Amino acid sequence: MGSGFSTANNDGSPTMRPFGLGDIPENCLAMILAHLDPPDICNLARVNRSFHWASSADFIWDPKLPENHRILAQKLMFYKGSCECVGKKDIYAGLCSPVRFSGGRKEVWMDKGGGGICMLFSWKGMKITGIDDRRYWSHIPTLQSRFHTVAYLHQIWWLEVEGDVEFEFPAGKYSLYFRVKLGRPSEGGQGSTTGQQVHGWNIKPVRFQFSVSNGEHATYECFLNEQGKWLRYHVGDFVVEDSFKPTKIKFSMTQIDCTHQKGGLALDSVFICSNELSIRRKNKKKKERRKLFGSRRQIIGFPHFIFGFTSPINIIITITNKRCGSVGVTTTSSVTPDGFRLLIRFAVSYRRNNARVGTNGGLLRFYTMAWS
Repeated sequence: MGSGFSTANNDGSPTMRPFGLGDIPENCLAMILAHLDPPDICNLARVNRSFHWASSADFIWDPKLPENHRILAQKLMFYKGSCECVGKKDIYAGLCSPVRFSGGRKEVWMDKGGGGICMLFSWKGMKITGIDDRRYWSHIPTLQSRFHTVAYLHQIWWLEVEGDVEFEFPAGKYSLYFRVKLGRPSEGGQGSTTGQQVHGWNIKPVRFQFSVSNGEHATYECFLNEQGKWLRYHVGDFVVEDSFKPTKIKFSMTQIDCTHQKGGLALDSVFICSNELSIRRKNKKKKERRKLFGSRRQIIGFPHFIFGFTSPINIIITITNKRCGSVGVTTTSSVTPDGFRLLIRFAVSYRRNNARVGTNGGLLRFYTMAWS
């Protein structure tokens, strides 16, 4: 049932030659992969050599990179002009890897899902009242911070934390957060000591605010009540319209009511990320489950138990010429359960996006036809 295609021997008699996934034209694979998300493309690149080579095409990655990716690459990855000879896939991978700069006080990387920039700004790069006076502050080494150290406030009358950053953020909407904790962090990865030293944060609210060079600003006030875990306080959102112009952001955290002391606060960093990132994190598990057990069965017609198999199965993949209805390629291949799930994602995404591949004047469509 379509396990290969026929060729002619020297005597003219037809013979069947085995046909595998590696024989699918790379240009067809590349045009299909262009409709998938970067994580899916990287997963499918592990199927075989054809998928791997097809996944390296520049036209796949160019629309997934921010429009100022050359500026970002030169600033974070290469020296000036060196990125001209580097493939778009390598640039994408390099930008997605966290990079430290400004003396290790800032860390920046590109969001794999949305293409926006994420940035962490350590407390070491901020101006903090009394930070060098050990009567007020301690510098605690801990694995609970990506910078491996946090600032811990014993007690103070006047709290003021300020900082600023200037960077070529890609166009889009961004959110700014302060990461703080009530209670002294432990030096390990989890847990904290007693919160008896926490005081003064339920009398007057703490004010978080920022301003952007384009005129935007936001202010958020709240009482700090929850102890024992790290929290990200959302200050507000801002919009970047020009990717090629540096955006300057000034941010602050203050509690300057001198009628009472406050203490027991740990300060880690300021986090700036694409506005869509937090929403995607919340919906990721629900979305992936719905895609695995809902839409894929409806579109392709796989029974529910097909995702529970443990041994390799044979699948038949057919690419047909949509214009004249003839079969162009039919292949049978044995795949493992993991490989089969990757192919399902590959087929469903292609069909869902209604993509077509042009070759030799025909319109090709990718289908999974059967399994055994």
